Amino acid sequence: MAALAVLTVVVAAGVFSYARIASIRSGLRAAEANLSEARSLAAGDRFEEAAAKVRLAVADADAVRRKTRGPTMRIMSAMPLLGPQARTVRAISEAAAQVSRAADLLIDAAARSPLLNGVANLGIRGLALDPLLAQIAPVIPTLREASAMLERASQSMSLAPKRGVGAALWDVRRAVETQLAQARTQVDVALHLHEFGTTVANGNPLRILMLSQLTWEVRPAGGFIGSYGILRLDRDGLALEEYDDAVAFPAPDPPYVAPEPIRSALDKPFGLSQTGWWPDFPTAAKAAAEIFRHSGGGEIDGVLAVTQTFLEDIVRGLGEPVTVPGYPDVLTPENISERTLHHIELKRPLDRPRKKFLIELNDVIFDRLRDVPAERSGAVARALADALRSRHAQIWFADPAHHRPFTLAGWDGRLGPTGTDLLSVIDANMTGSKSNRWVRKKIVYRVYRFGSELRGTVTVRTEHTGPDIPTNHLFNSYLRVYTMNGSAFLPANDREKHSTIVKEDNGLISLGTWHALRIGESDERTFNWRIGDEAVRDCTYRLLVRPQASASADDYEVRVDLGGETKVFRFKGDAGDQTIEVPIEVPPAGTRLGQLVDGLRRLFRPRSC
Repeated sequence: MAALAVLTVVVAAGVFSYARIASIRSGLRAAEANLSEARSLAAGDRFEEAAAKVRLAVADADAVRRKTRGPTMRIMSAMPLLGPQARTVRAISEAAAQVSRAADLLIDAAARSPLLNGVANLGIRGLALDPLLAQIAPVIPTLREASAMLERASQSMSLAPKRGVGAALWDVRRAVETQLAQARTQVDVALHLHEFGTTVANGNPLRILMLSQLTWEVRPAGGFIGSYGILRLDRDGLALEEYDDAVAFPAPDPPYVAPEPIRSALDKPFGLSQTGWWPDFPTAAKAAAEIFRHSGGGEIDGVLAVTQTFLEDIVRGLGEPVTVPGYPDVLTPENISERTLHHIELKRPLDRPRKKFLIELNDVIFDRLRDVPAERSGAVARALADALRSRHAQIWFADPAHHRPFTLAGWDGRLGPTGTDLLSVIDANMTGSKSNRWVRKKIVYRVYRFGSELRGTVTVRTEHTGPDIPTNHLFNSYLRVYTMNGSAFLPANDREKHSTIVKEDNGLISLGTWHALRIGESDERTFNWRIGDEAVRDCTYRLLVRPQASASADDYEVRVDLGGETKVFRFKGDAGDQTIEVPIEVPPAGTRLGQLVDGLRRLFRPRSC
């Protein structure tokens, strides 16, 4: 009888605890949903509506926190099975309350500072640093207060037990962690950018190597580097001091030792034009800085790579056509790339120097940027921000303190370990044609179970279309697929086995192959591998898809088949990074009693699948 009484008490406590925790979980979910909606509203400059949603999130989080501070939860915290659950909900609720209040401060700061609210109406002439810093200075104390709240939220989350937590709490814990990480990134980027700008404006100008990439001749970092410039960043903004032909730039002395297979494929020394070989832009930028120094260019503080799309967006931001002295062209965002190609590649006779048009065009555009009218400054700043987000502009600084805000914001084009599964399809046009304007790729990635393993199969179908003209001929490509470290190549046939070059690259696994296509031809390459174990955590499969910086026309299809309904995700390369999460769930019980038992099991047992 005593054992039965104890069992009854334990079951009753478990049922009560399950209901209590379910109520808390529901409240935290509501707070998270309101915060997500507020973030979307703020991104659209709808600050009053965003603030209202944040206030709802604060109310939800406070209500949950009150539930976790009562005597019931204190008693539960001391019980063997219920303790981890109770301590976890208390930690999460404290963190959620701090995150919600920090979000309230962030919305307020964004509403008061054009630099934080999408720069829709910057309202200053030119892009000098002093007026930009003056616009953000009033909200720096608010951002620091939000940062302190987020630090307290992180400390609260650190108190949540790592073991013994039931499955019912993992989802909400991950949601709060995601909101916390997003808010910390937003605050840290703003504070570090302010520190960066202040350092430069206080008499510490920077010398930046600019690499101009043509995406119609694709390279892993973006496109063929045909030209380069030297930028000066000081309190007056960006100034173009020099612009010239990268192909004619002297070879480095001593020679740069390039990796295979690019080293064997070149019929000339590896120089500045070839430094786009690495899809990880910091690696490419460091190589460019070293080659520039050893070729007599001197020391530089950073590297900025831009594509022709960047120029198109800047001209669009300026709001009116551009003309180059001595040339009849009226340049618009729609024709600037075409007319540039005409002048440096197609017309006869060619200019001397051959890239004279492009050199003078950049002089005109940077002069316009230094003196952009107040009513257009917001549009230009938005174009700069969009280019960084889409990787039509990528930036790296040698000084880690200078570089920190750009890597936090994801503007440095880094491709390295992510702690998740990874898919990045990287092409390199090795022929020198401008064929990528007409090359199209369809990329299908399938993730599936194979016994106790997860496996991945990616199929890349490449089609070479377009007219038979001097700038579109043989497409000779080195194609690489990057996946997470810990994965193992499993060739499905002899072609895949013998044609694939497997390497470890920057903490990732790359699978590479050569293929060549004439106009009208297509080719399909398939790669198979066992996915590394880190792809699944907390019974959730996680994948980051990183499209190539210049391959905006690529079509992606991701099919995740882990039992039950197959999840299908489709997007274009210009959609940017895609984070995909698919829970691996145990099928629910069919009866009400079974569902109650299943709920108790999920509450008391650590998440497993």
